[in-house]
Formats: sequence, C-alpha cells, structure tokens
Amino acid sequence: MKKLVVTLSTILLSFLCFSQGVSSIIDSNGIDINDGLTYDGSQYFYGSSFTQGNIYRFDLQGNVEEFATGLTTANGLLVHRNGNLFVADPSGNRIVVYNTLTAQAIDTISIPSPGGMVHFNNSDTLLVTDWTNDKIYKLDPTGTYTDYVIDFRLNAPIGISYMAATDEYFVANFNNSEVFNITGGQMEYVATLPATTAGTKWIGFISCTDTSLFATAYNHHQVLEVHTNQTDDVEVIAGISGVTGHVNGSLDSATFFNPNGIYAISDDSILISEYDRGIVRLISRTDTSISTNIINLVSANKLQLTVYPNPASNRVTIQLEKSGDHTIQVMDLSGRVVDVNQSRTSENVIELYTSNLKSGTYLIRIDGYNTERLIIE
Repeated sequence: MKKLVVTLSTILLSFLCFSQGVSSIIDSNGIDINDGLTYDGSQYFYGSSFTQGNIYRFDLQGNVEEFATGLTTANGLLVHRNGNLFVADPSGNRIVVYNTLTAQAIDTISIPSPGGMVHFNNSDTLLVTDWTNDKIYKLDPTGTYTDYVIDFRLNAPIGISYMAATDEYFVANFNNSEVFNITGGQMEYVATLPATTAGTKWIGFISCTDTSLFATAYNHHQVLEVHTNQTDDVEVIAGISGVTGHVNGSLDSATFFNPNGIYAISDDSILISEYDRGIVRLISRTDTSISTNIINLVSANKLQLTVYPNPASNRVTIQLEKSGDHTIQVMDLSGRVVDVNQSRTSENVIELYTSNLKSGTYLIRIDGYNTERLIIE
C-alpha cells in the first residue's frame, strides 16, 4: 500500500523581520492594490484594484501574483468560511466567488452595488453593504439577499466589520466618515473621523480585531483606532494630518496618500492599501507583536499530513502529527463542500468513509487550512 506524505508549511515567518514603524510590503510597477484587503487565515493575503478590476494574492515577504482579472470594479473582499474568496464588484452589481485553490470563478451573486462583507452570527450568512442605495443586506447561503438595515444616517456605507469580544458589528460611511454600531438591525452612533477639508470626510474601510476597531481616513491621510466604548474617541495610529506621501519610518513621521483598504492582523500589526499609488504597507505598533503572533499561528496551523490509500474507494485514512479536535471538509474542485466531519482523535488517525462520493478528484481540507487532493475510484 503506497502512502502519500505531505508536509505542509507556511511562509509567514517573514513577519519576524519587521520592527516598530511603517514599512512597504508591495510597491511594484504594474501591481495596483488600492482597495479592499483580506486574509485566508493561513498563508495568503488578497488585495483588490478598484481601477483595474483585478485581484492580487500576496504574502508579507512581498511575493505577489495576479489572482483574478475581468471585474468591472473590485472592491471589498472576504475569505468565506468555506475557503472561497468573495469579491464585491459594485459597478457590476454582483459578488463574484472564486475557489482559492484553483483561482477559478465558481459563482456570481447578483446584489446591488456591494461594498464590504462580513460573516453574520458565525454562520454562512453575510452582511453586505450597498453603498449606492445606502443599505445593509443580509445575504443567505442560497444567494438571496434581504434588507437588514435601512437608516437615513447611512451615507455610502462600505466598511463593515465584527468585534468578537463584544459581539458587535460596525459600519462606516464613506461619504461623511461616520461610524455606527449595529445591533439587531438598529444603528447607534460611535464616532466621526477627522477630515482635512470640509466635505471630504471619507473613510476607506474599517477592520476589527477581537477587541479593537481600526479605520482609514482617506482624505485625512491617516490610520486611526476608534475606541468604541466612548463617543468620538479616535486615536491616530500613523500618518500626518493633511500631509501626503509614501514615507516609511516611525509611526509619528510616516506619511500616507489616500489610505483606503485595511486589514488588522492584530492590535499591533495592520495592513494598509493606498489608492494613490496602489501600494501595500504594514504598520507595526511594537517590535515583538508580529513575530509572537505568527509563531503561534504557525504552531496552530502547520500539520504533517499522511493520506492513504490514494486513490481510494470506500475509506481513506488520514494520519496527523498531533491529536485533538479536527474538522475535515471534503470539497469538489469547484470548492463546493460535499462532506464535513468533526473528529476527535487520541491516536492521530482519522478514518474517513468515502463510499458516498462519486468517482473523481476531491480536496480534503483539515481545520480550514491544510489541503490535499484525493482521488476516488
């Protein structure tokens, strides 16, 4: 019996090279990451180009590749719980869904001018902002959307994010820089971000960690933390008010030009895209937080995986390097989940029965990160 042994590793140790301050991650001719940012939770970040209609995939070592093209406008991004990448195309009035393993578009969801997206109630249902019609929709897994928030205070809402520690959702208006808490479909005012010139109070996106909310002040050229337990409590993280540029360095001397997309890796490590030049930069608020976070991430996600027999027919054995609770997803090549198993093992071995699967090639994903092909005969 032949065994297939796969060692899965990650390149995220590149986090270790960053110290406190602002540094450039992606700044290359032809690469234009000027809008939404997201992370797959394991290895890759994704960034959108609103102007090109392209999606790029990159890591923190500065490696970047073109992932998808052909969108009318590429805006907000979300790596779904099922592992697929959801891309908002507001000018196309659609969300395009991509299999992150094959980079193929596998679904198109019609929805008016979508902007930001976030999972709702830890489920496959999403909340989606409509920045043209000033609404927030609830999008169910079948692709059906319904009104969730209709409020006169919404003014081109784009950014939307979730704070786990307080179980709160937040939405930000692009047009007037106002941030609101959303609870049970109702909005409560939180803060207004500063602006350099009256009438240009623009927020790009917002991003939450478990305990903190961060935002890009697009025309103020700053990155801010919004303290949500008090009204209008806003702290400057980096950037100089009214000063444009792409200067790296200390937090109090670095400059930005139209910071737009944002992804908070942690409270101390924040990725920013800039609309002016389509570059991606990293804000490190301390010297040690990034390396500590990534060591923990590698420890949690790195698995040595042995799958046999492969090809298989009625049953496959999955041998892991460590015991514990594991979630096993079986997906077809379009990214559709065809089987899910929850398993607890004390002997590092999982038996997966596959007699219900038709002949073909499938993908086995362990704990949302580690993936291997499986052939069923």
